[in-house]
Amino acid sequence: MKATMILYIFLLLALPGFAQSPLTDPLIPSGETIRYRVAAEKQIDYYSDKTEIISENDLKFYRIITTSPKKSTEIRVLKATMEALYFANEIEAQGHSISEERQVTLKPGRSSDEIRLVDFSALVFALRGYPFEKPTTLKIKIFGEEDEGDKQDESFSMSIKYVKKEDITIDKKKYNCHRLELVVNLSGPMALFGGLVPKTYLWYNSEAPHYLVKYQGSGGQGGSGTRVVTIEDYRVK
Repeated sequence: MKATMILYIFLLLALPGFAQSPLTDPLIPSGETIRYRVAAEKQIDYYSDKTEIISENDLKFYRIITTSPKKSTEIRVLKATMEALYFANEIEAQGHSISEERQVTLKPGRSSDEIRLVDFSALVFALRGYPFEKPTTLKIKIFGEEDEGDKQDESFSMSIKYVKKEDITIDKKKYNCHRLELVVNLSGPMALFGGLVPKTYLWYNSEAPHYLVKYQGSGGQGGSGTRVVTIEDYRVK
């Protein structure tokens, strides 16, 4: 019986997607709801993240529903490794609804210093599982479409590095945070645009479940301008 149990644990850890993940489950409570304020290009918007724990094919996922006045996004992150494997987006524009959906499967062969995401927008959530107690620089891998395989432009790459632990104040409330930096690496002809990329920082609450407190920098992959996101409210329903 003991030998069987040891073999079972070995096989589980050897499964693609479970081995060598640099991220760990921050134990986010089901029903967590966070409201954020977004300041970008002289405009103020708000959005909310609601997280629930769901099960699919004997695996547990965090399902994150992000809602704002003109946009709704669903992301599913594998709880054990914090890998974002599903992304769905719906945008209301000029009276029309534009939908997008992508999903990938777990694949072997990734590095132990690599974060894997189906979409860049999932990064902020996945980083809640960053190894804050043993900081290290991690590469960011964006999956391609499931049928096309993984694709990565060699002239453009991103990584996350740890900056420091510090206190920040938002609306007169103090938060003790870990600050991370999103580093964009450009090479070849793309290097000419390196000076145009704004510094991007993320502050996470130092205590588990390490929710995002503040984001400052780039509008996102392929985006332009700078935005500042700050927490407005945190609760668990």
